[in-house]
Amino acid sequence: MNSVLASLQAYPFARLDEAKAAARARGIHLIDFGMGDPIEPTPQFIQQALADALPLTAGYPRATGLPELRHAIARWVVRRFDAEVDPEHELIPTYGSKEAIFLFPLVACSPEKDVVVIPEPAYPVYERGARFAGGRRRRSCRYARSATGSRTSI
Repeated sequence: MNSVLASLQAYPFARLDEAKAAARARGIHLIDFGMGDPIEPTPQFIQQALADALPLTAGYPRATGLPELRHAIARWVVRRFDAEVDPEHELIPTYGSKEAIFLFPLVACSPEKDVVVIPEPAYPVYERGARFAGGRRRRSCRYARSATGSRTSI
C-alpha cells in the first residue's frame, strides 16, 4: 500500500458516522447537525427541467471542461473578484471544491516550492492533498482589520 495512504487516519466524518451509529444502538436519540446533506426532496419542476435538458446520449466530459463553461467562469471571476483569468489556460472545472483542493498541491508543489498553507479550521482534504503532493504542511489562521475596523480572515 502507498505509504502516504497507509499513514492517513480515518476520515473524521466516517468516525462521526460510527460514533452516531453506536449511540443510536444504545438507544440514544440524536439531533444531527452534521454535514448538511439535504433532507427535503428536490421540487418536481426542478427535477423535470433537469430531465428535459438532458440529451439522449452525452459521452464523457472533456478534462478541461466545456469552453463555454470556462468562459462563463472567467466572466464570473471578473464580476466577483475584479480579476482577469485566461479561460483557456488558467481554469479547469472540477466536480466540486474537494476535488480541486486535493489536486491543487499536486499541480503547484515542486522540490523548490513545497510549503502548503492549510487554513485552520479546515476539512481534512487540505492536508491529504498536501501529503500526497509531498508538500510540507503549515497551518494558518490569520486575521486582518478591514477598512471599517472589523476583523476579517485572510
